[in-house]
Amino acid sequence: MGFQPTPNGWAAGIIYEMDGVPCQNTLHYSKVGGNATTAQAFCNQLVAAWEADVMPFLSSSLVLNSVILAGIETASDPVVFSPPAGTGAGGEGGACLPNETAFCVSLHTALRGRSFRGRLFIPGVPELAREGINRVTALFATNLRIGIGNAIFTGIGDNWIPAILSRRAGGVLRPTGHLEAVTDVTITDNILDSMRRRKPRL
Repeated sequence: MGFQPTPNGWAAGIIYEMDGVPCQNTLHYSKVGGNATTAQAFCNQLVAAWEADVMPFLSSSLVLNSVILAGIETASDPVVFSPPAGTGAGGEGGACLPNETAFCVSLHTALRGRSFRGRLFIPGVPELAREGINRVTALFATNLRIGIGNAIFTGIGDNWIPAILSRRAGGVLRPTGHLEAVTDVTITDNILDSMRRRKPRL
């Protein structure tokens, strides 16, 4: 798909490495009047929040490398980058569940429907968090939900509003992307999920 302009839109890539393999979570934000200076300040804030509020619950095999924040209103919008202040490694030692294993956290808006819901598949689940064969403990799920909630809303005081990006309506590509503000971070169950790796250049 070609570039789709999204008014006041920004995309934040949370960039990790796990066992030599890069992986990423993507968030979207609405920010009226954002520019390179305010974007860099928020990018610094977001990487610090992710390192402080999310990484402590994940395996030390998972390393937070950086956050990349790009404007998506025009193809020439600013792109900024910020590494973590520390090592970026997760806070839980010991064994880690396999690379394709993830835990899903849901992002809800005030509207219903698939266009207005989002999901984050979080990698680096520590073995210590597993309960039984394919579930995580209630404590791990709760800690991760609260940590992600704190992190994604870290810029709300400066009007960086986390949002779900909808590109289509009724199966038809919108002329511009639509951002709907996130109102809640939740979990629907404590079952482990899987995200398959897509090999490049196939």
